[in-house]
Amino acid sequence: MKKILTLFAITPLVAFSLRAGDIVISQGVTPGDISQTLFGSSDLTQVVYADVGFTTGATGYSNVDITADLQGYTSGSASVTAYLSTSVGTGAGPALASNDVTFSSGNFSNILLFSGLTLDPGTSYFLTLAPDAGSTIAWGIDDSQPAPVTDLGVSIIPAGFCSGDGGDCASPPPSSPGFTLNNGVPADALGANPIFSVTANNVSGVPEPATYLLFATGLGALAFFRGRA
Repeated sequence: MKKILTLFAITPLVAFSLRAGDIVISQGVTPGDISQTLFGSSDLTQVVYADVGFTTGATGYSNVDITADLQGYTSGSASVTAYLSTSVGTGAGPALASNDVTFSSGNFSNILLFSGLTLDPGTSYFLTLAPDAGSTIAWGIDDSQPAPVTDLGVSIIPAGFCSGDGGDCASPPPSSPGFTLNNGVPADALGANPIFSVTANNVSGVPEPATYLLFATGLGALAFFRGRA
């Protein structure tokens, strides 16, 4: 009888555990000697924004976090507005979400930009960062440019930038002309993808197939032991 009670108590806990922290896409690990410096709009001749994108596969995601490795150069703290959109460049519609984030200046840190997002399957998304007026930040780049870690069917869209010097930051992000894609590549390609990650927490709240198998095995064993009692 002891075996039956133990099995029955443990199996449901395993069966209904949630998948947590699934990577949708993760680019780079450690900031190196190169980075993309971004300037706020207080210096109109130097304003610089940057973006990077990704396309989801057949799976949608919920409760999504998006982070980026950022360093503030402004004394004390720096602030940046992050935009998530499904299109960029001239004629791009409004961003799906935007968030103004303030963080301490100093060393590179992994900064949470968004949380609780929902991503649709088969959709391209673009993460655009624009420093607030008076802020200067760096978006870290992994010197080795490792291939991104992705979930099944997810792919990266090369990073781009726009610069006030070239006049292609005339429109607010993400509709700045410099972000326009030509054959899938930004008009002003950054040349290297910055460090960012997109993580889905509790992807669906539905047990994985292997978990169902554990549950079924536990019930089968329970029936077997009862039959022998």
